[in-house]
Amino acid sequence: MTRRERILLILVGAMSLLALGSFVVSALFSEDPRLDRIAELEQEIEQQERQIRLGAKARRLIGEMEKHALPADIQLAQDRYQEWLFERLEKAGLRQWSVDPVSGRSASRAGTPIAFSIRGVGNLGQFTALLGSFYYVDFLHQIRQLQVRPLEGTKDLDISLLVQAMSLPGVTERDTLPEIAQARISADNLEQATRDIFERNLFAPENNAPRLAKISDIQIELGKSVAIEPKAEDADELDKLRWSLVDGIPDGANFETTSGRFRWTPKDVGSYAIELRVTDDGYPAKAATQRVAIRVVEPPPPEKIVVPSEKPKPSFDRAKYAYLISTIQTGEQWQMWLHDRTNDRIERLTLGDRVDVGSVQATVIRISARSVELEADGKRLLVSLGENLTEASELPGGGI
Repeated sequence: MTRRERILLILVGAMSLLALGSFVVSALFSEDPRLDRIAELEQEIEQQERQIRLGAKARRLIGEMEKHALPADIQLAQDRYQEWLFERLEKAGLRQWSVDPVSGRSASRAGTPIAFSIRGVGNLGQFTALLGSFYYVDFLHQIRQLQVRPLEGTKDLDISLLVQAMSLPGVTERDTLPEIAQARISADNLEQATRDIFERNLFAPENNAPRLAKISDIQIELGKSVAIEPKAEDADELDKLRWSLVDGIPDGANFETTSGRFRWTPKDVGSYAIELRVTDDGYPAKAATQRVAIRVVEPPPPEKIVVPSEKPKPSFDRAKYAYLISTIQTGEQWQMWLHDRTNDRIERLTLGDRVDVGSVQATVIRISARSVELEADGKRLLVSLGENLTEASELPGGGI
């Protein structure tokens, strides 16, 4: 055997050994082809289950979205949403408002957008109320554009919005839209958000609190009325003031919230107090208060009215010793003779003469043969012959 043949034989033997080794190794270490197929099938099953889960999740999501979407009928969806916007604008108190449909993107398998342009005029509180009512409900809607412009010389804002809602194919007709509150927005959160907007009023300078003029404490007598007419000033010319009583209105009192005028007639003596508060309508609203003490006392006792009594008769009365001793007629004229025994004098008196003796001051108004008639303090007195002046009798409404 030649050297060349030996080399060829060695090469063939080596290759045979390599082939045999490869077969042995493959037989020892390779897996059954059926196991590979099983692995492939398991992977396909896992992918299909994932698709099923995603589909179920998508169906749940679509079902949930349908609760918050507009009806599939485009005209009905537009009408219902426009009515809902009308109600929100009226409730917020905006004025001169308008709601106009805006042509948007065309319908697709995912749904149809319904857009409206809103214009209106209102103050910051009304604007905030509108935003709160918009975001408080969980519709598939959003504000796409928002423009706010302060109106000069007023506290009003010119408001312009572009809003858009979604109509989904699977949503049936509804008479009204469902009022579903946002889970992430509670009433407390909405109130806090409103306060935050007020405190960060971007459309006006910082609000100044009103100032109350000093009111002195009051003391009155029982039965009389308390009258308070407070005065207040506000540096913000556009602010309007409103009055209130911190502790409420006392029983029987009259109070005007526009002027702060207070009227009250206390029923009992004692010490009382009212606390007046004046509040502006700025953003945020600010107030000033003042406490007024009211003391009710008993009135002083009434002055004693002294009724003048009859002129006291003197302990020694000359009238007891002045006697009518005679009446004399001379022609047409009568005379009466009055004898004053205290001085033994006789007074001769005619009609119209004055009698001024002791406790008797009177005027002679009639003389007859046996008596005379005197007038004293509106009374008619009759003195008969032989009687003294204190024995005169009062005539009941007429003469002799």
